[in-house]
Amino acid sequence: MAEIRIPKSLRDEIEEIQPDIKQRVKSKLQDAAKEPEHYLEPLTGYNYYKIRSGDYRVIVGWNREEEIIYVLEFGHRDGVYDSLDRLPDVEEL
Repeated sequence: MAEIRIPKSLRDEIEEIQPDIKQRVKSKLQDAAKEPEHYLEPLTGYNYYKIRSGDYRVIVGWNREEEIIYVLEFGHRDGVYDSLDRLPDVEEL
């Protein structure tokens, strides 16, 4: 099972959303920790993956060797992809 690492700023952001959405996002993260190959979808042109949860997306980096999933961005699908060029490489984490 992979370890999930979430920066405090994103953890706080997730905690502030509606309770039903928050629960779905947390559930998807737990599922991804158990079966990363099944739940993490690669993003074309980037070294990142996405987790879908309704209208929300979680952008993650995945270190397969160390079995760590780094949560890098979270938000509504309409705007979450705008920040991809500013995210750190997984090797930098």
